[in-house]
Amino acid sequence: MKKVAILVLMAIVVIIPGCKKYEDGPMLSFRSKMHRVVNSWRLDAYYLNGVEATSSLIITGYTEDYTKAGSYSRSYTKENGDLVSETGSWEFDDKKDNLLVNGVGSIELSNQNSTVTNTRCTILRLKEKELWYEFENGGDKHEFHFVEK
Repeated sequence: MKKVAILVLMAIVVIIPGCKKYEDGPMLSFRSKMHRVVNSWRLDAYYLNGVEATSSLIITGYTEDYTKAGSYSRSYTKENGDLVSETGSWEFDDKKDNLLVNGVGSIELSNQNSTVTNTRCTILRLKEKELWYEFENGGDKHEFHFVEK
């Protein structure tokens, strides 16, 4: 009996880490990926090439909304006070590792880089109340950390 318990424990230790889909988690979720993405998100942190750069953003109030029907919208306020709202569509790639966003333009994020376009975002963390993704543009890596709005 003791051997069976040890074998079961070893199997759990080996199998559970393999369930982790995204680099930063979660380890295991009973909610579908679609159910977790569909939400209204507020930007909480921004990283440029691995360095926290939220304070260098020249936009404020950045939000993204994803619907179950595949609609996507984002809004933010530019440095000059103009409110920008854009709509498009979104979907997962085949493996559900990436968010594919269509129909929106580029954004000027900071004075350190030119405009960026986030049409293919690699999901790093996807929890009920957290969404992290990254994308590369112009040789730079941009990482967005969102919390539920």
